[in-house]
Amino acid sequence: MTTQANTKRIQRVVLLGIGLLAGWSVSSAWHQLPPRVASHFNARGQPDGYMPREAFLADLALLGGGFIVLLLLAPALLRVLPSSLINLPHRDYWLAPERRNASFEYIAIWFGWFAIGTSVLLVVMLHLTLRANIAGTGLHPVAAGLSLGVYLVGVLTSLVYFHRKFKSLPSTA
Repeated sequence: MTTQANTKRIQRVVLLGIGLLAGWSVSSAWHQLPPRVASHFNARGQPDGYMPREAFLADLALLGGGFIVLLLLAPALLRVLPSSLINLPHRDYWLAPERRNASFEYIAIWFGWFAIGTSVLLVVMLHLTLRANIAGTGLHPVAAGLSLGVYLVGVLTSLVYFHRKFKSLPSTA
């Protein structure tokens, strides 16, 4: 089995584990939640938006889960687009027939890690939101801000590596 296939399998297992963790968090907190849960918080962590807990769970599953699925499907969707519609440094080189599959494999793995990072952020924010609702307090702004900051640093770092991969052409020595 190739390294890329192993990486994709590891990514699927990690995403499944994150999904199971999210499900466990919700199921273990469900009966402790008020009928109307705080679903949005201001910059100070004070709740400023509420919804029925069933709607909260449905929104979480549809929006959060849907976004992760979209991230995982994006490489397959990109494969069917004409190369002219794909914004990639040195697109003609990297998407030439002899390199196209390898380029899209790299992109698929990159999107897989991006989906994992996003899933981790969503589960952390879910945990903080559930804790705030059970305790009847606001969202912990330091924990939320730190989580978002770590996520953004990770996104920026991964974008730099992604761009570096495609910005230069191999030397023809």
